[in-house]
Amino acid sequence: MTNRIRSNYLCDAHWLAATKRLFTSALLLVLLQAAAHAGPRLLPGRIVRVTDGDTVTLQDEHQTLHKIRLAGIDAPESKMPYGQTATLFLTALVLGKEVEAVTYKQDRYGRTIATLMLGAQDVNLAMIQAGLAWHYKHYAKEQPAAEARAYAQAEDLARGEHLALWQDSGPMGLARQPTGASIQECQGYHV
Repeated sequence: MTNRIRSNYLCDAHWLAATKRLFTSALLLVLLQAAAHAGPRLLPGRIVRVTDGDTVTLQDEHQTLHKIRLAGIDAPESKMPYGQTATLFLTALVLGKEVEAVTYKQDRYGRTIATLMLGAQDVNLAMIQAGLAWHYKHYAKEQPAAEARAYAQAEDLARGEHLALWQDSGPMGLARQPTGASIQECQGYHV
């Protein structure tokens, strides 16, 4: 009888251990899925580098560096007309300052896609309002609806006021598609 009790006890112990593992795995899966769909998260830090008009490096409180691609906008590349102006404008706005990055996802290059907030100011929107970035309409569906509308309206206003990129109807003044005008198309176009 003692062996039978021991045998039942071992079977119960194995069953209990297997049940705990199954429950733990299921709980972990649910938590991971919830985290993946939790929406944007805040990443506070200081901007330590501005790469160009739509990419910065944020250093968090643990001294970890995060490469941030500004969500919903596309600024001209450095060698394109207004590329350096966009970089300088963004540098003056955020370099060395404490910001909050409202993060959405990572792009294929490993950069965090985020809206930068400098206090209550939406830095991404400021770039469009200055006429130094386009609203990246291809990704508008990934933005909160109110943000996408504000970015589209800001681009329309900058275009209407002929600011920076919108000063004329040359390659930089045309509303560009996600691939945009190439550097070769812009050569000879003087700012």
